[in-house]
Parts: sequence; C-alpha cells; structure tokens
Amino acid sequence: MSFPREAQLSLVASASRSPSPHNTQPARWRFAGDRIELHECVDRRLAVGDPTGRDQAIALGAAWEGMAIALSERGFRLGAMQRLAGNVGLVRGVGFANVEPGAKPDPLASAVRIRRAYRGTFPTADAARLSRLDELARRWPSIAWVHEAEARARIGREYDSAAAAGLRDPAFAKELYAWMRFSPRHPNWFRDGHAADCLALSPLEAWGGRLAMRPGVVRALAALGLAGLLVSETAKVRSAAALALLLSPRSEDPFATGRAFYRFWLDLAASGFSAVPMSALADSPEHSRRLVAAHAPDTDVALINVFRVGPTPEPPPAESARLPAEEILLA
Repeated sequence: MSFPREAQLSLVASASRSPSPHNTQPARWRFAGDRIELHECVDRRLAVGDPTGRDQAIALGAAWEGMAIALSERGFRLGAMQRLAGNVGLVRGVGFANVEPGAKPDPLASAVRIRRAYRGTFPTADAARLSRLDELARRWPSIAWVHEAEARARIGREYDSAAAAGLRDPAFAKELYAWMRFSPRHPNWFRDGHAADCLALSPLEAWGGRLAMRPGVVRALAALGLAGLLVSETAKVRSAAALALLLSPRSEDPFATGRAFYRFWLDLAASGFSAVPMSALADSPEHSRRLVAAHAPDTDVALINVFRVGPTPEPPPAESARLPAEEILLA
C-alpha cells in the first residue's frame, strides 16, 4: 500500500514532534510504496556538543518511535528496521521498514501534542500527583528516581557546575548560541532551536539573554569565573517533584535508547507531568560517573540524561517550533 501525499505530510508532522538536542530535528523521511525510509540530515549534528553522535542517534530513534506511534493511529505498524546505506549530499540513509496493517492505536499517541519541555519553576505536586510518580516508577524500573530534597539540591549544584564548565569552552558557547532564539524576529523562531518562550524567559530576560549569551560576553564572564551565573538552575531543580535518571546498558544501541527515551517522556506527559533534560550532566564524563556511582552502583550502565519532573503548569508551557513537514519529507 502507499499513502497519499497529504497523509505522508500528516505522519511526518506527527513524527517530528519527537525531541532532539537543541531542537535540531535531524530526521528526514521518504515514502516508497509500502515502505518508509528514515534519513539523517547530517549538517544538523552538534559537532561540539555531541562529538560522538550519540545524542543524534538517540534523536533519530525517538523520531522512528514517533513515526510508529503516528502510524498506529491509522491502523498500521512498522516492520523490522533494515539498514539503509548511502548518502545524497547532506542526507544519510539510516534505515527503512515495511508498513504493515493490523495495529491498534498506541496508548501514548494522545500525549504527542501535549509533551513539553518546561524550564520554569514547577507548581507543587499534591498527593495525587506524587502517587502518579509512584505508578511511573513501577512502569519504568530502569529509571533511577531521586525524591529527597537534599539529594535533588545536590544534583542541582552538580548541574550548575557541569553547565558552567561547558560554557567555558568557546566553541561550545558559540554552538549553543547559534541554536538559541531570543526574539520572534529571529528568522528561525518558528522553525527550530530553543525559543525564549520555551525557555520560560520573560521579555526582559530574553533581551538580557540575547546580550549575555553572546560568545564574546560568555568568554569574558568565564575569564572572571562568572559563567555559572548564566546557567544556574538550582532553584528550579528544587521545585521539581523528582529527578529521573535515565540509564541504559552500555551495550545498548543509542537508536533503541532513543525509542525508549521518547516513550518515557510521553508517559510523563500522559500522567500530567512536564520535564526538561539536564543534559549537561550526561555530557560531562565526570558528573555522569558520579551520578551513576551514587544512584546505580555496581551496574554497567550509562547515564543518558537527567530529567527534572514536575506537574504541568497552567497555562501549559509553549510548544517548541518545528520545521515544515514539506521540508523534511524527501522526494
């Protein structure tokens, strides 16, 4: 079977709601008869922030899971993925699968449009919300949960340390700034990157951030030992109902990790929670080792990320930008 173009665009738009580092959206799609191909736009790799390509592979796995969820709403499923070789310009083949009938709608499909990254201060979780966190913990035994206030505060300080260390690298600061969108006047505000509203910045904070996060300013602040002032989130971490340490076996394919990563985030959203990745902790080998040793000792696992988790506020956080479906659907 084959999907008409309107259906292809709808499927691609839904799959594109999956998360990616800095909201880079590397996945590209092609429909060929009864199969769907996943491709990678290689110029959206983060050369400094993700030198090994692990985060990019996780994002591609999340996008594949997003396509599987979108197809399920139409009664279809993806067969086993097969490797897709070959590059065309800046687009690299990742894999393809045949589309098969007979699927039931995925129970997490309704969470795709409500999943948010919330970077503000969370409202307090009542007893009913805390009970839902316990249910999530039972469904996701591979997640290490941190509930105690002092432990959360300690990890918050670790995050501030890791994030400040990242900013002291001029190349990292420059790459990060390239993906930040402090004003709707930015040409890519509605397309990709971190927009000020999704960063929970007020207009005044966005104005200040546009100036303070410029690579030259960051370099000067780092020289004075003040880079941490730009990224400190200890107070916001304290407001979280819990922190979730996402762990995976070191031998696990990052693509498979990405599929599970996305499903966990959708399950959080379906349960009434928002979350934000504290990626600096996973990106720092030193901080990552300490967290694994403290919360998953005597295991051969890697830290994929740390989420701070709390009740979804009202009104809900802004929805992050996405590239037009026509742009990520290949001919």
